Amino acid sequence: MIAADAADTVTVDKIAGGVIQYTGFTAGRNLTTDSAANILAAFPNLDIGDSLMIYVSIQTAFAGTWVAGASVTLAGRATTPASSCTPVLITRTGAATVTWRVL
Repeated sequence: MIAADAADTVTVDKIAGGVIQYTGFTAGRNLTTDSAANILAAFPNLDIGDSLMIYVSIQTAFAGTWVAGASVTLAGRATTPASSCTPVLITRTGAATVTWRVL
């Protein structure tokens, strides 16, 4: 659970937990993905085409807007809506790239 009222970087340690819950937003906030290099280093068994799923929950009345880290391509929704839980599919798309698809 992340209670801070600030923009956040979704680091690999948060990804590894599988669920990220934001509870302190008092306005819309940017959520930046970690870099593809960090994601691939943390999950070395991902082959090209392999994916992992996480869930991002925003418990407040304010949305999170996704921002791509280095070598990450955003796909799907641009936000995780307020008061919702959104699945995110992270797919290795190349030797040093991933796609972050907000479903």
